[in-house]
Amino acid sequence: MKISIISTSQRENSQTSRIAKIIENFIVEIDSDLIISRIDMFDLRIPLWTWATEAAAIGFLSKKLNIVLILLFVSSS
Repeated sequence: MKISIISTSQRENSQTSRIAKIIENFIVEIDSDLIISRIDMFDLRIPLWTWATEAAAIGFLSKKLNIVLILLFVSSS
């Protein structure tokens, strides 16, 4: 089974990213056979969210999320 964890903060070293790492480690402890990918939106370096940047983000995510059974979004408030 493939699980993707998406950290939605666009700040470097955000708490959202830290929590995503904790969740990833927790899942691996439960079942090490799972395929886990963690995506940090900070890596996209989107300066402002517009229709053009949304299309770029969707393209990036679609490559990362080929066949995913579970998506976990980690977001601040």
